[in-house]
Amino acid sequence: MLISNSWGFPTRGYIKYLSFIGQNGEEIPLVTTAFNNDSIDFNYPSYPNEVGDTKYTEVLLDENNSNIADIFNAQPTRLIYEVEGISNAQRDSTLIGFLTDSSLIRLSMRVELLLEGTAKNFGAEQEMDLNFGDYSDLDTGKIESVEFKLVTENGTPISADMQILFLDDAGLVLDSLFTDGARLIMESAPITNGVASGVTRQENFVTMSASRFDRIRQTKKAILKTSYTTAQGGTVPVKLLAQNAAVVKMGIKVKTRY
Repeated sequence: MLISNSWGFPTRGYIKYLSFIGQNGEEIPLVTTAFNNDSIDFNYPSYPNEVGDTKYTEVLLDENNSNIADIFNAQPTRLIYEVEGISNAQRDSTLIGFLTDSSLIRLSMRVELLLEGTAKNFGAEQEMDLNFGDYSDLDTGKIESVEFKLVTENGTPISADMQILFLDDAGLVLDSLFTDGARLIMESAPITNGVASGVTRQENFVTMSASRFDRIRQTKKAILKTSYTTAQGGTVPVKLLAQNAAVVKMGIKVKTRY
């Protein structure tokens, strides 16, 4: 929960009512120890140096301090709340504050659902757009060698086997990047307590004959086939967070004869 505040004096938010409505229409009141007697003291900009600034107050609700896990297991569809603001709750008569015509208090919520578990050879496919540029129309008789460069940057606690299939306009497979059962192995990020704690970067080079490149050089589509496995061969649970990401980049180098 994030409170944005540009009122220039201390304000205490008193939570009078906060409930979620589940998918089946049932009402589930939030029960939490995150609030101090159902109240929150908002951070605020001070006078005179911070006039026009916005200060933020964060409140974390999780399974340790609330029933938020039970609430989301009910697949909530609505949040209903009523918050009462009390200015200068400490009754400090020496305080000088301010309020402008643009001052506001705004409450917003962000939800992060933790995915935790194991997977072994979990398959997925993703279509990619391709454009080989000038190489699409190059006379293949002048091509001496073709080399693809694949760069992977993996910030997830999951490793992956990858294969790229090149498609024609009808969606049929023309060829694959790897042959003879080979695949690209993308190693997982470093893991601490099941959570990715860094990024693993790899560079891979794949050669292709001129005749094979001739078959795919005008294709505009490809499919990235991926098989995911969690740590230690899928035997150790990991946690997949919203900020975890994996990036795959592909480039091509063509050597020609003169």
